[in-house]
Amino acid sequence: MSMKKIIYTLLLGAVLFAACAEDDLLPSMADKPSATEEPDMTKPLIAAYKNDYDVNIIYRFTDSTDFLFALGDKGNVENWKETVIKQLPDSLVDYGLRMFDSLVLKYFKDEVEFRGETYRPDFKRKSFPRKIFLVDSLGGGYSGLGQVIGELNDAESQGYFSFLWNGFEPMFAFDSTLLTGASAKMILKYRNSMLYGLLSALFVDRGVYYEFPTVFFEPVADLYGTSVNELALEEEAEVYKSGSRYYYLPEWYMSKGFAMTNDSPGSAYGTETKYTTTLDTTRTLNFPLRDRDFRNMLHVMICETKADYIRKYFQNDLFVSRMRIMIGEMYRRGIDVFAINPVMEEFFND
Repeated sequence: MSMKKIIYTLLLGAVLFAACAEDDLLPSMADKPSATEEPDMTKPLIAAYKNDYDVNIIYRFTDSTDFLFALGDKGNVENWKETVIKQLPDSLVDYGLRMFDSLVLKYFKDEVEFRGETYRPDFKRKSFPRKIFLVDSLGGGYSGLGQVIGELNDAESQGYFSFLWNGFEPMFAFDSTLLTGASAKMILKYRNSMLYGLLSALFVDRGVYYEFPTVFFEPVADLYGTSVNELALEEEAEVYKSGSRYYYLPEWYMSKGFAMTNDSPGSAYGTETKYTTTLDTTRTLNFPLRDRDFRNMLHVMICETKADYIRKYFQNDLFVSRMRIMIGEMYRRGIDVFAINPVMEEFFND
């Protein structure tokens, strides 16, 4: 054996030894887990989704194998271990399936009409995750797991843990102790959280929004991540005084085609729901990046009230144009937006 080959062999052995000795090595995000149990085909909803769309709705699984698997670095894995999952008891499985169907699945249709057109999409077969987990409740100490749901304010969502997304599959919680006898308003909060979480995961994380026409993103793309303050100074944007503070006019910001949500471009002063005090001139404010811009549009689509639509958006031609495109793209994928939020029909009332 030549000296070069000997040196190469020794170096390779040293590398392999070091790798085997490393205690903190973990599976990568590509190491998708496998369900330890097959979907319960005795349940009609589960059987229909398996047969029609190759989607496995799972309510019995091993937490650490199927959902709380290693995602990246060791610190992140430790955070996931703090998540407490309570699986559905046998007596509540049918209840969980009914709630899942009525709060989430019913809005994803195989045939839907929109503006005189009939669409028969294959969105569920093409874009739904291959596994969906249903549980009784979710809890734990890692609020970062609910970060996307946290973008909804308290008036629009019910906690961080009605929905979780591990990067591959969603988990929905149907806590009967909270939902049984709950008011219609509370049920709506749960529904909003689940739809916002699922649509964010499908369209942003799984990249469906890249299928949108360029005219949806193009008018705002140059502003992504740039300074609100600098543009306001350049355009000599009007400010107004409230108390001892000064704010840019929300109408000026929204005229750029962006939505204003709970904490984007910034949290409101004194209250998280008073959008008129969001654009504090003393704060560093930035326009959202592409992902957050899309989620902000989803936020409006799912949650906006008629009063806020009239107050914020209906005179904003660019925003109305973008929302019309979003709604149309949702319908082309079988998502019944007007059933989710009838207020969205206002975007088509000239």
